Amino acid sequence: MIRPILLAGVLLALLAPRGAAARETAMATVEPFPRTAAPPPPPVSVAPADGQLFWSLTPLVQFGVIDSPESDDDVAGYFDQYGFLPNKGRTAPVELGLRDGALDLFGAQETPLLQLRLASPDANLGVSGSQVDDPFFNQRLLALTRLDGLAAELRYRRIRTEQLRRFPNTAGAGLVFNDLSGRSDRFYRDRTGFTGSVRLRPELFSAAATAATELFAPVIELRGGYEARDGDQQRRFHRNPSNTWLGLSQDREREVARVGGGVVLAPRRLFTLALDVDHERLRYDDDALVDGALGFAAPDDTRAIGFVPDSDRLSASARVSTRLGDRAVVEGGVQWSHLEQVDDRTPEQRAAGLDDVEVDVLSTQGAFDVQVVPGWSVNGFVKYERRENDTDRDTALFNADTQIVPFVEEWERVRAGAELEHRLARGNRVALGLRYDDISRDLDFATGALRIFPNNALIERDTEILTVYGRTALRPRRGLRVSAELGYRDAFDTGYATELDDNVYGELRVSQLLHPERPIALSAYLRGSSGENREFRMVDAQGEQPSGRSVKRSYERWTLAWGLTASHSPVDRLQLYASLFYGRDHHDASIDLSNFQRYFQNQGLVFARDGHSRFRNQQWNFVVGGRAKLDEQSDARVAYTFTRADGDYRDAGSPSAERIQDSHDIDASIHGLDLEVGRRLRSGLRVHLGYRLQLVDDDAPVRESLGSAVRPFDRSTHQHRVMVGVTLTSELLQP
Repeated sequence: MIRPILLAGVLLALLAPRGAAARETAMATVEPFPRTAAPPPPPVSVAPADGQLFWSLTPLVQFGVIDSPESDDDVAGYFDQYGFLPNKGRTAPVELGLRDGALDLFGAQETPLLQLRLASPDANLGVSGSQVDDPFFNQRLLALTRLDGLAAELRYRRIRTEQLRRFPNTAGAGLVFNDLSGRSDRFYRDRTGFTGSVRLRPELFSAAATAATELFAPVIELRGGYEARDGDQQRRFHRNPSNTWLGLSQDREREVARVGGGVVLAPRRLFTLALDVDHERLRYDDDALVDGALGFAAPDDTRAIGFVPDSDRLSASARVSTRLGDRAVVEGGVQWSHLEQVDDRTPEQRAAGLDDVEVDVLSTQGAFDVQVVPGWSVNGFVKYERRENDTDRDTALFNADTQIVPFVEEWERVRAGAELEHRLARGNRVALGLRYDDISRDLDFATGALRIFPNNALIERDTEILTVYGRTALRPRRGLRVSAELGYRDAFDTGYATELDDNVYGELRVSQLLHPERPIALSAYLRGSSGENREFRMVDAQGEQPSGRSVKRSYERWTLAWGLTASHSPVDRLQLYASLFYGRDHHDASIDLSNFQRYFQNQGLVFARDGHSRFRNQQWNFVVGGRAKLDEQSDARVAYTFTRADGDYRDAGSPSAERIQDSHDIDASIHGLDLEVGRRLRSGLRVHLGYRLQLVDDDAPVRESLGSAVRPFDRSTHQHRVMVGVTLTSELLQP
């Protein structure tokens, strides 16, 4: 009773006309060594003439000092998880690259005919190190063109990241980790690919085309893409019945191709209709690896390891929107997709004669916004989704002896919502709304001797949730905006133990602009939620409708997050900014164990409470920096970032969970410092010097695994990088 009473009180407070819609201030941090697309083209002081060309180019040289033992080419370090660093085998690794490049060709009336953006900061042009044969990693290219009736876009990227070795904690369980991978194996991912699109407006090509297409005003789009995903990955899995862990190195060779198109029609501007069709093709070039190929005798010799099926996906959609007079906007659409496994099969699938593995998804939705009377409007939406698993189940893979868990044949979901909104003076708004969510699952439970009965399957057929909420978007005074939403979610039925059936959530955002003559921009947000699920039970009994002792499963979760940002320019030549963010996530659940596995219910299954587990996670993020113009030719930038992450899994005294909790700790602090100083030597020529420090302090325990020839190293590490660059622009060649 307490939560609904509190909810009603806070809703009344929120609906009072005292706030405004807030938009959190977006703030970019200083990035001396960007890994993304190049910056905008150089500023143009006058309107560009027809055919005028502008360009800029920033080549750079970077030197790195990496903490041992990550300073070797044959070792994947902490920072390689986010961006590949070449030439680590050198005492001072050298990278010769292009931080950014830009080219703009203008047509009549300042129309950009061609735009190019290129970034390749880690281009390894054969300068040093053992990896001189792998140049041009971390590349991005963007090309745009616009002509009469035609617009085209091309994006290209080549990115590499690496994974650290993982070791299962086998010491406490007395297991052996049989590691078949080499001591110097690197587990990496290379992704090279492109996407492109062409948009046509036929009425702009000629007078005849204009007359033919005036009725529908079509816009036609053709699009496509291709990506190669290569690399090597570490596989770790538990083998039955030997009760051992096995590790190996497995190739990744995949290709993804996409092609599609669409058309947008606007018949006499009465309504807009968009039609799209796309096809995706995924191919995995390696043969399936099975247990039997590793030389170990086991009942599951034909089990595939790390298998990714080849697949084709076909999708289509139609969307329509229109305005009915001045008071109503109506939108609707339908989407359909068909996913199918093709070509390759695992040995188990081939032996069973499995042919069809298909998934069809259909969804439709509609939305409306209607002004009932001046100042009052009603808006709402409804969406229907259906997923059908059309898998051939007349095989040995799904017969009475092999199926254990329930099979979800069909899944249907209906979501709907309605809201009453009142617009007050000066753009202030308050609203009350409802949301409804209903999920129905068509479950096929196993019928063989080894099966999990519905009462202990930990999945239910239905989920039904109702949410009531209130929100505001207010402007109490000039420069101040406040928005808030508070809601209560109640579940009449839950399909999983982690679905919350009693949940309160809220969010508050505030932004303030002070001193217009020397602005100070402030923004803050606060959001949180708290809920639980105590509906799931497990039964100590035999048969499909047992009447034994009931053991209740419990699950609770609460979250909290807040953030503050500020920016200020105290003088014309100085800009300062700072941000602070915090997030916390708590999970608590009961641990219920049985004397047999759940599918041995005919042997006297007994459930008992075995303690209480908890998961805690919190994170701090702090960013501070500034930009200063030292004189007419010189400028400087500085930024500092700090991230603190804490996470752990613990139980309340359960001996069975000791081996789990022992390897689930996060205790890391990450520091980053960026400095850059630049000077303009002459028009179109600028030199700059930068420095970056990245430091990771990881205090989580690093444990070894019995049976592995490779030993994990301390994850605490640091690296220094010095950059020297020159920026050249088209102004350099102007008289």
